[in-house]
Amino acid sequence: WGGGGALPPLVEPRCPARGIFALDPLRLTVDARALGGGYALEQWLVDRWAVYAELASADRLTFVLGPGTRAGHIRVLLEALRDAQRLAGPAVEGRRAQLDSSQVERVLRGGVQLATPREAFYAQSRAVPIEQAVGRASAELVYAYPPGVPIICPGECVRAEAVELLRAVLALGGSVVAADDELRTLRVVDTD
Repeated sequence: WGGGGALPPLVEPRCPARGIFALDPLRLTVDARALGGGYALEQWLVDRWAVYAELASADRLTFVLGPGTRAGHIRVLLEALRDAQRLAGPAVEGRRAQLDSSQVERVLRGGVQLATPREAFYAQSRAVPIEQAVGRASAELVYAYPPGVPIICPGECVRAEAVELLRAVLALGGSVVAADDELRTLRVVDTD
């Protein structure tokens, strides 16, 4: 990156590690936890520098370098990241909310299946206010993107902690993929 500036703490070159075969040299993943989180940093970079990440998550940004990437593009990206480090306090004031990793782990461990995914997907279903979906069998797949890992699966008992996690992702600026991506309602198996 041409020296000058304390950029290395942002970069996580952890390879090889368990489950990782190799690093993609055309992807740069930035740990944004100290800078307000991935979603907040992405918005700041777009607003201030017109720099766009390929992928943002709650605590990381991934940039893709390709055949069209020139040295000038990389210089702008690195200067923008240095600027974010310098301005970390003011730039992300009040935006330091993070996902609770223990909550994520609990939710991802899975819940109770009330029906098979196939049964639930093809069953009669209806959309109910999401608060009323808790304790019922989901009729849809709901996930946060990125990373695209299902949080609620068809047939699974909808848990309050899963709903809280999805709402936290939305509050941080992330995306939820569901029939109602604003999470006002959720499709559940109709038992009436």
